[in-house]
Amino acid sequence: MMVTKPLSMSRVAILAIVAVALSPTQPSRAAEPSPHLYQSAAIVTGQELPNRSTAARIALPRVLVKISGDPSVALDRRLKPYANRAIDLVAGFTYRDQMAGIPVRDEQGTRDRPYDLTLRFDPARIDDILKTLGRKPWSAARPRVAVFFSLDQGAPYMVSRDDIRSLGPREALHSASERAGLDVVLPSAEQLGASLDGAKPLRESPAKREALAAIIAPATDGDHVVLTGEAVWDDNALGWQTDWQLEANGKITRWRIERVSYDDAFRNGLIGTAQILSGHGQPPKLARGTRPE
Repeated sequence: MMVTKPLSMSRVAILAIVAVALSPTQPSRAAEPSPHLYQSAAIVTGQELPNRSTAARIALPRVLVKISGDPSVALDRRLKPYANRAIDLVAGFTYRDQMAGIPVRDEQGTRDRPYDLTLRFDPARIDDILKTLGRKPWSAARPRVAVFFSLDQGAPYMVSRDDIRSLGPREALHSASERAGLDVVLPSAEQLGASLDGAKPLRESPAKREALAAIIAPATDGDHVVLTGEAVWDDNALGWQTDWQLEANGKITRWRIERVSYDDAFRNGLIGTAQILSGHGQPPKLARGTRPE
């Protein structure tokens, strides 16, 4: 049985500014995708093979998207037979007991115990599947993503890597970055305080965004571009409305997703960013989730 970890955040306006700037003076370096990109994490109950097989079947399309940067591969009908035997593509796995230190009381408790499962897929076999499906690994160097969040609950504040108020958005962002295969970094509260006074100046000033991005993601750490996103809770749709804008390689790309969960909004932004940067076109101009009943 697969379980998902809920994130508690509602009725909050979120401004997400993701600086992903590619240096125009340095070409992207070709390289093999990092081995860690071939793995995927899930939360499962128990350590039995059936649950691990289910997790592998769900994880395979995610890993293919992460390795290629192309979200359409997850919808390819030719993927089904590979997904049905995804467990055979797993080279290794590890469990982390979420209840470590709490004694197991009975056999039923063992089966119901929650674990963080990490699956490591065989890189050569994943690359072969991509080739069969007409895709290939995204081998160019992936730019570091410097992320700026402004949460607005009446008094906007910028999300930082060391502010306790930022814990929820930080977890959601890093989970989405793992799905997209992008490295993200957040500014510290001190860096934010020294660079701007509140969220509005940063929102309205591309120059300030670039200046702050250069501080937290210096050129010495790799290539450095600007993606802005604003997500607003819609009471009628019972979901988030999120507008994204990516500035990369001299072009601006905009898209929107509506009626989705907090987690889905972040995944849409970062997977969309990976899609553009990897050269696989653009996300749909408008996507909508299903309104909950």
